[in-house]
Amino acid sequence: MKYSDLLQNCSRELSLIPEIIQEELGYLSEKQLNWKLNSKSWSILQCLEHLILSDSLYEPTFETILNKYPRKSADKPVKFSWLGKWLIKAINPQNRSFLPAPKKFQVPNLSNYHKQDTLNRYLNRVKRLKSYFEQFQGLDLNAIYISSPAFWLLRFNLSACIQILTYHHQRHILQIVRIKRNTQFPIP
Repeated sequence: MKYSDLLQNCSRELSLIPEIIQEELGYLSEKQLNWKLNSKSWSILQCLEHLILSDSLYEPTFETILNKYPRKSADKPVKFSWLGKWLIKAINPQNRSFLPAPKKFQVPNLSNYHKQDTLNRYLNRVKRLKSYFEQFQGLDLNAIYISSPAFWLLRFNLSACIQILTYHHQRHILQIVRIKRNTQFPIP
């Protein structure tokens, strides 16, 4: 896979999210969207708030990258760093293992998130992330290393970051679907 393939694939995956959100969540009430199976589990809106928060913490780094690095790289094959490969495997949506959110990515355990506010901010965040991916075209994605906002010692290349963030959204979309399918999920 080359840089352009990675960017196109991830942008395409992000483009599917608004329709999925509308189909899966548009008709649900605020009460349903804030429902939790137990005090340790997350609600649907809490999952979205977590994605809003975690993505927003990458934004300063992405802005620095766009202002610092020239966009004249060849379309090279993607090579993930060792840590990048490990994180991609861990966060892959098909991997159903429990993966606790890093402390910096945790949101308050509230039960009164507002449906329209959270949905709008989430969809805007997805649009912004997709825009960053499009602006990364021409950058040497393997050569640019960043630190995770969750823990600065975790460093991976931009290629891995793009895949990780895409998988992160997909993973939580699947979590949302599982929440809705729970037999105890409130039905109006």
